[in-house]
Amino acid sequence: MAAADLVRDERATLNGGVLPADVMYEILLRVPAKALCRLRLVCRSWRSLTSDPRFAVEHLHRHPLLAARHPLWGQIYAVDMSGEIVKKIRILEGIKFFKLSVQADLICLAETKRALVLNPGTGEIHALPDASLEIAESRCILGRIPSTEEYKVIRIGLHQDNEQPYECEVITLGGGDKKWRVKSNPPIRVFPYSWSAAAINGVAYFSPAFVLYYSHNIKRDSIVLFDLVTEEWRQTVLQGPVSAGLDGARLKNNPHVELAKLSGCLGLSQQSTLLIGSLVPG
Repeated sequence: MAAADLVRDERATLNGGVLPADVMYEILLRVPAKALCRLRLVCRSWRSLTSDPRFAVEHLHRHPLLAARHPLWGQIYAVDMSGEIVKKIRILEGIKFFKLSVQADLICLAETKRALVLNPGTGEIHALPDASLEIAESRCILGRIPSTEEYKVIRIGLHQDNEQPYECEVITLGGGDKKWRVKSNPPIRVFPYSWSAAAINGVAYFSPAFVLYYSHNIKRDSIVLFDLVTEEWRQTVLQGPVSAGLDGARLKNNPHVELAKLSGCLGLSQQSTLLIGSLVPG
């Protein structure tokens, strides 16, 4: 419905053209992002149409982009599916060794204690408060709750103290107090690094720390869930399908299981194996 409304809004300005407004709209939606930036200069009506947020959302659905970072420079790259860099976004000075978490139209960039939220469409950067936890390492995951359209960031912090090695805190973007809220610890130790977490439909998924595979008889494709609505860990631990198909030698060489969101499903991979399943509970 948003697309139809937008076409009606722009019909007056596009009426002077040869093509009908809905046809012109569909053509522009098919143009890759980099070429579309040049076409914005053709006339005011095209610029007005392509600058509308509703058009941007629809175009992103047609042309998904990947967010990538340079390992040394504080810079984000928006890359299209052909591998071409569409946009470069310079991040604030002093933030270089950050990790990324992407959700819809926002990107979370985080170091151990600092975190930023970036809108790649507008270039707007919002700095979150520093972590309230005294931690040596951490991982932030950006999640979205579809029912309320709220965005939340969950941070898993790693301590040097073996007695209390992990802590968890949450913040709501645009929330009232704008403070991190300390939450209960996960039911099992999780691995606070980039490949071990994903957020889908208001739930964040984490894989366990690999040291547990040997000392606590926990399978490496176990998955713990954090509910972003209730801000509580679910007690049910999901079991992925990876361990049934891999032998002990492969486990020893590469014990990590990577989690990722793919078309609304949770994907698990280990070495060259990729398994995709609808592990999101109803």
